Amino acid sequence: MVSPLNRLLQQMAERYAARSRHAHMRLLFTGMGRIAKSAGRVTAAHIAYAKAVMERLDCTPRDRARAIAWFNEGKEGDVDFHQMASRCLRRQSPVLDGLVLEAFAAIAALEPTPAANRTLHLLASLLGRSAAAIASDRATAQREQGELANARAVLGVAADVDEEGIRRAYRQLAKRHHPDLLPLDASREQRESAVARTIEIRGAYERLRQATAGVAAP
Repeated sequence: MVSPLNRLLQQMAERYAARSRHAHMRLLFTGMGRIAKSAGRVTAAHIAYAKAVMERLDCTPRDRARAIAWFNEGKEGDVDFHQMASRCLRRQSPVLDGLVLEAFAAIAALEPTPAANRTLHLLASLLGRSAAAIASDRATAQREQGELANARAVLGVAADVDEEGIRRAYRQLAKRHHPDLLPLDASREQRESAVARTIEIRGAYERLRQATAGVAAP
């Protein structure tokens, strides 16, 4: 049975988390609105991206209404971003900070005008980051996603494959393409191709294994 004290502490933690999310969401959508406006005009791509962020955050109808109002506020109003960023930093949520910065970089990249990049740099600096660092992080994330997509293609598995599915696909392919299964009269080119394919399969497995916690090598 949960004691009254523990119940109170849980309620306080939930309220704190809600306030933290609220602060970051306001900065997120007002900032995106300001960056979009800085590009010269708010395009359909800007609006579509803002909606995609709402989906990613699993916004309720009430949250969506607030997000739209904040986006318009950032686009049209006089917003104190310094105060907003200070509230976010006091919440000490690196995950939410990272999400906000990622969204700022992504929406700025839709119309990368000098003005939009200056706004990105300003907003990023308020959260203690530089626009260059954000761009580097984003490039790294995109490269990693590309590597994972290629590894999944090599093993022939879907993006939502589980650990056992990765292991099973690897074992089947490794067995099928092992050089030892070639006929005795196989050519040198066939053997080299089989070795290269085996190395590729093993590399893809290792890449997916690293990205999936708890997968042990067979």
